[in-house]
Amino acid sequence: MKPKQIITLILLAFVGVSVATLAVKQVHNSSSTPANTVNQAAADVITKENQVIAYYFHGEIRCATCNTIEIFSREAVESGFAGQLADETLVWRPVNRELPENAHFNEEFELVTSSLVLVKIRDGRPAEWKNLGDVWDTELLTDKDKFIRYVQEEIRQYLEGK
Repeated sequence: MKPKQIITLILLAFVGVSVATLAVKQVHNSSSTPANTVNQAAADVITKENQVIAYYFHGEIRCATCNTIEIFSREAVESGFAGQLADETLVWRPVNRELPENAHFNEEFELVTSSLVLVKIRDGRPAEWKNLGDVWDTELLTDKDKFIRYVQEEIRQYLEGK
């Protein structure tokens, strides 16, 4: 075999292994969706007459930043509002917005990317909502404590009706 043929075979083998590795990772990522991810319509998750739902909307494929936003947001909710979570005054709901049954959220809440959205429920229906767009702020993403304070303050204001 000529050196050129050997190099070509090595490069083809490298590409083949790379494609196979990517495919395996994709299958693994899609099968490791968090167990508490909601895959039903909004009406199915409303459980009280008056509450706040903290939705974390994500897509099928998540970047490192999207994962960080979800992790920090969940921690902010769980560490700051245990009592409200227990009595369901506050509900945490990760939702895959790319699933057909959740597509309505994209229009309802004007979603264009992964987002943390607070929704006030009154009389069993969404009354108002707020997209916490600052969760994408680089300063917050690089300072976990600051991120958590931001999310908790926004939730606190929403729970108090401000």
